[in-house]
Amino acid sequence: MKKKITVLCMLFIIAMAAVQMICAADEVMEIQADTDETAAADNSDELYAEIEATAGKYSLASSTLTMYVGDTKSFNVSASYAAGRLDYSSSGAVSASGSIWLDCNTKSISIKASKAGVGYVYFTPVTMFSYSRKEITAKATLKVYVYPAAAKLTAVSNVDSGIKISWNQSSGADSYVVYRKDYGGSSWKRLAVTTSLYYVDKTAAAGSRYTYTVRTYSKSLKMYGGYDSSGLSIARMTKATVKAAAKYNKTYTYAPEGYVYIKWSKVSAASKYIVYRKTAGGKWKRLGTTKNNYAIDKYSSAGTVYYYAVVPYDSVTKTKGLYDSTGAPAVVLSAPSISYKKGSSGVTISCSAVSGADYYCIYRKVSSGKWKRIKILSSDLSYTDTGTSSGKVYYYAVVPYNKTTKSYGNYNYIKVKR
Repeated sequence: MKKKITVLCMLFIIAMAAVQMICAADEVMEIQADTDETAAADNSDELYAEIEATAGKYSLASSTLTMYVGDTKSFNVSASYAAGRLDYSSSGAVSASGSIWLDCNTKSISIKASKAGVGYVYFTPVTMFSYSRKEITAKATLKVYVYPAAAKLTAVSNVDSGIKISWNQSSGADSYVVYRKDYGGSSWKRLAVTTSLYYVDKTAAAGSRYTYTVRTYSKSLKMYGGYDSSGLSIARMTKATVKAAAKYNKTYTYAPEGYVYIKWSKVSAASKYIVYRKTAGGKWKRLGTTKNNYAIDKYSSAGTVYYYAVVPYDSVTKTKGLYDSTGAPAVVLSAPSISYKKGSSGVTISCSAVSGADYYCIYRKVSSGKWKRIKILSSDLSYTDTGTSSGKVYYYAVVPYNKTTKSYGNYNYIKVKR
């Protein structure tokens, strides 16, 4: 009988030693809480929440916590040589409530940041005892700093007056601080504080590349919020000055009626240019891209007025520059056919109508002379030249004209002996 009691005592001692080893292995390492300017200044609130009661305790992972509005975080609570129920509730800027059962282990609770400011999570033991059967009653408090949520950057673009950066409204923020840095740089420069959801940087230099970001701020709480550390990048590119004109050369088999030649000024920081075309009242249609500062539209239809625009593009930041939304007009005007009839009063010149032409200019010259305009036709496409002399040779040409583009078209000429 005595031997049985001795054996049972030894087994009990071994079992208790094993429990102590398991609990010691499971004990949660206490981690220094995230710090920020506000928390560092509030040293009086830095209480490491650890409650001991006769070799039994529960502890919080930290005494303070940093969150942003809208965040939900998991927070760890651990028990060492203790077991029981732990209730928790909240107030202020956070929301958390419920109960967890601890038994020499670690459990996590969910904390939601509902508004900017300071919040608290309160922990109250209920029927919690140490392994030596001592009741644990001490309460603990977690202090949570909730900052305004980071602003979501939505767009960065070139505008006439500079570079425009836009963002979405952020919960908990009543102001926004705009920052800029050189593209590829590391040092942010503060540009402005605004209550709007956009800002135009009028100091951006043409040809320079920048990265922008926005940090949220609460004036009432004097708390800075989050920001996008990557930001949005762009090159400051101004408008290209575009000119378009019809060209006529019958040796060009791909455009026998003529083609439109587009030329523009070079833009700093542009690695290529995107050429667009539209008709009056129509939508812009992309024609293509080029690294040159000129292009040829060989697919224009004779008689149709087209408008051309050129958008500079930076391949480094993958952003576009400005363009003239009006566009540069051009039209290909075919050469009208010409006929003549000699009469007693002179030579009558007639021509065919040309699509896109508003007027027709009749020119005349002698073989060794220069062309001289003698008449402008609009509705009546014939004219009798009474200023000729019998026996002389004259040359006549009819040139169509478009008043929208203020340009002349292609022409033919004829030889007439009076």
